[in-house]
Amino acid sequence: MCGRYCLDENPQALVQRFALAAVPRYQPRWNIAPGTLVLAIHAGDAGRVGEAMTWGLAPQWARGAGRLPQPINARAETLAQRPMFRAALHRHRCILPASGFYEWQTLPGVGGARPRKQPWYVHPSGLGVFALAGLFEPGEAGEPASCCIVTTDANPAMAPIHDRMPVLLDDGAVQCWLDPGADAREVAALLHPCPAAWLLMHTVSAVVNAARAEGAALIQPLPPAG
Repeated sequence: MCGRYCLDENPQALVQRFALAAVPRYQPRWNIAPGTLVLAIHAGDAGRVGEAMTWGLAPQWARGAGRLPQPINARAETLAQRPMFRAALHRHRCILPASGFYEWQTLPGVGGARPRKQPWYVHPSGLGVFALAGLFEPGEAGEPASCCIVTTDANPAMAPIHDRMPVLLDDGAVQCWLDPGADAREVAALLHPCPAAWLLMHTVSAVVNAARAEGAALIQPLPPAG
């Protein structure tokens, strides 16, 4: 899964990378958590737009039906079968730009202690940001839209840390994913693990475990043990 990520890219760089119609407004953040407003990019009437959306998908058909889960992730393998995601897959695809994301590796406890979670920071091996495949639902009555991140099986680089990872799209795949006219087979073909060479990763401090923690220090590598 993907439960926290970072975006500290210059907004103008996002305009150039994703051909946005306007410069998006957002503040750099190094510990983006579910339930908060995040930057999502989707196809608008006048070109691609960057929009602030709540991270946690709330389908329109489910509103007013009592408290239902608002998933932050959606499994790529079952998108077309799940009512929660099926309509968004066909009509409301987006990407979430990320400078990197966090994942937690379960490590065995020492001396009979409970297993512990070690956070890792995963970021692009090249310049720029990841384009995380996402789905969104438009908002109503002045409320922001909502979104979630599509996940897939881990690639060989991620597998020792976690068995899932976000679907990461290259620029050609972004073009298809954001195209409202793309057919179901074209879209489905994009939902696979990225090459391991795309990723760099290192362990970071457990301070990031606290959703309110912020700042660039969160992504700094832990010093070597010993």
